[in-house]
Amino acid sequence: MPILDVKVSAPFSPALVERISSSLAGLTSSVLQKKPEVIAIAVSFVDPAAWVIAGKTLAAHCADQRRRHRGQDRADRARHLLVSRGWSFLP
Repeated sequence: MPILDVKVSAPFSPALVERISSSLAGLTSSVLQKKPEVIAIAVSFVDPAAWVIAGKTLAAHCADQRRRHRGQDRADRARHLLVSRGWSFLP
């Protein structure tokens, strides 16, 4: 009997539990050839501030990524503005 233990960093949602468990049960059944009635799945929700990766919380990683994306968006807009005014850049 396969037991799948899934950890998700998201607010608790019964709909998300259903989507995750349905997907995993289908994959486990098709890939491992297990009967759906013997598959056990536990879905746990973990606060991003309690999930640590490389010494930094997931919340901090996400904040860093949002800052990088905002910075990249600004750089892209600036590049577009300069190119539209005749400047050229190498990729």
